[in-house]
Amino acid sequence: MIIALIVLLPILVLSLWWFYKLSPRDADQRLLRLYNSAVLVVGALISAGLTLRLQAMMADTSDRAWWPVLSAIFSLLVLPLWIAVCGVVRNLLVFRSGQGPG
Repeated sequence: MIIALIVLLPILVLSLWWFYKLSPRDADQRLLRLYNSAVLVVGALISAGLTLRLQAMMADTSDRAWWPVLSAIFSLLVLPLWIAVCGVVRNLLVFRSGQGPG
């Protein structure tokens, strides 16, 4: 668990840094803030939904005490992936260089 946190927390921080550092500079800042906020909110909702699903799946098993640990690890795997994919989509599709959204 400790090794997973040592590895996955910096990956999450790096993905957040990359997500904001590589934001398009010539895009409408209001729309960019809206997109970035929506990505983070949807990522948090996905993580919360998967946490609830994992808790429900493990409720009647002998490993039910481990659901918080597994949920934390799973969230630390899913969030950086979500942020990276949404960053690529933002830069290549939504806010193309020199163009507005779309």
